[in-house]
Amino acid sequence: MTNKILLIGPDYYGYNESVSQAFNKLGFISEIFSYKEGLSIGNSILVRGKFIKHNELPSVAIINQAILRKYIEFKPDIVLVIKGTLLSEATLIQLKQSILLLWMMDSVFRFPDVLNKLVYFDHLFMFEKTDVLKLKQINIDSVFLPMAYDESVYYPIINTKKEVDIFFVGSLFDKRLDTFYDLIEEFKGYNLKFFGKRIFTKNKPLKYFLNKSIFPNRNLSPNEINKYYNSSRICLNIHKTQSVHGLNPRFYEILGANSHQIVNNNPLIQELFPNNEISVFSNFDELKNQVKMYLEKGPNESFDNNKTYQFIRDNHTFTNRVQIILSQLQI
Repeated sequence: MTNKILLIGPDYYGYNESVSQAFNKLGFISEIFSYKEGLSIGNSILVRGKFIKHNELPSVAIINQAILRKYIEFKPDIVLVIKGTLLSEATLIQLKQSILLLWMMDSVFRFPDVLNKLVYFDHLFMFEKTDVLKLKQINIDSVFLPMAYDESVYYPIINTKKEVDIFFVGSLFDKRLDTFYDLIEEFKGYNLKFFGKRIFTKNKPLKYFLNKSIFPNRNLSPNEINKYYNSSRICLNIHKTQSVHGLNPRFYEILGANSHQIVNNNPLIQELFPNNEISVFSNFDELKNQVKMYLEKGPNESFDNNKTYQFIRDNHTFTNRVQIILSQLQI
């Protein structure tokens, strides 16, 4: 019986831990190896200057050595690699003594180094549905496995006051900032919060960007995010451009908190939620109108989200996703 699994992935908002707990619920013994993807200033200069490749950095070699020590010590039956960055070919060859899986929680075509190493994995799971089709065109089989949420982290908090009118947390890149600035102009007098670390921007009205009440200039922990989801009347979600047919974790987490989400349109929404009301927009006018309609309902009124909340609880947790993985392994 295969019952020991080692999870290897970047340390990012507790997703390694959430997947590990899902395996534990299903009777597995799991351990985690998490690593930092970010570069130090010195290493960043070396990589950007093309003096050395990212995967050739001494720090990356140290990570691979530590992974192999963990692997030899734990002796897992299954190894699940999340995203797959920084793992060397030599490491993957050693890991193939177990059943070796890859779950991309981003488009694999954004990471050429990972794309070139797919041959080492026994099973491939793709976050982005279009990646499955693209891989098929080059004779690589994979399975579509959407993101999910951890119901022990994102959940309704009873009797929480709705103190924030519009809330967002995530990367503050230009496309999102354009939308946020327009919302600030349209909804003056409302309480808007856009969390994330500031980035350098060009041709932007910095009078808003420097407003710490609206842009607190910090990231939030998962527990803090759940509290804001619960205390916000509208939770805004804008996907990155690479999400062609895939939904980010934020999509599931907002619904898991039973909060009202307004999200940019994505074909996967209708595919996964055909009988549930999800507020989507395709342009700023549609977004503005939806926000206005919802805010005009008053602080004590809300749309009925219970049907969607129950649907996501039953179908879109990490446990649901792990069950799909195990079905592919016929375990």
